[in-house]
Amino acid sequence: MTPPQRCYHGAAKIADKVYIIGGMEGIEPRNTVVEFDLNTKISTNLEPLPQAVSNMAIAVWGSWVFIFGGRDDINNKILKTAIMYDVNYDKTRKPSYKTLDNMKTNRCGCTAVTIGDKIIVMGGEDENGALNTVECYDVVRHEWTEFPAMTEARAYATAAKCDVQFQV
Repeated sequence: MTPPQRCYHGAAKIADKVYIIGGMEGIEPRNTVVEFDLNTKISTNLEPLPQAVSNMAIAVWGSWVFIFGGRDDINNKILKTAIMYDVNYDKTRKPSYKTLDNMKTNRCGCTAVTIGDKIIVMGGEDENGALNTVECYDVVRHEWTEFPAMTEARAYATAAKCDVQFQV
């Protein structure tokens, strides 16, 4: 199966698989999760997310893909939700995802980076424009912490981890 054309989605690579999450197909918002095996070149639909989402931040920790914020295009809302999605879930046990405590800030077009057991979510935009706010999710303690703001507001940026530092 070839995945349909999609935009505003999230993507994550774990081992030899790529996960394509949410986004839009044309004007249709999606809650789908597609697994693409790099060795066999086969795509498989996994259990969908609890809601359609686009323009979200994606981070990986172990076999978990984290989905932060984004846009609910069905209801035209900017989200502050956080979801853990286990790509190795037992298909007889559902759901494959866990809804986490919300971020403090609604944000779409944000970016995230994993450093150890922490995922830092930065920037994005809300209904008033670009954000400079930064939040950190501790995956062991399951709690959010506010970090110092970035010097500039940024939306639709990317982030990269360099050793234990990150750049936006």
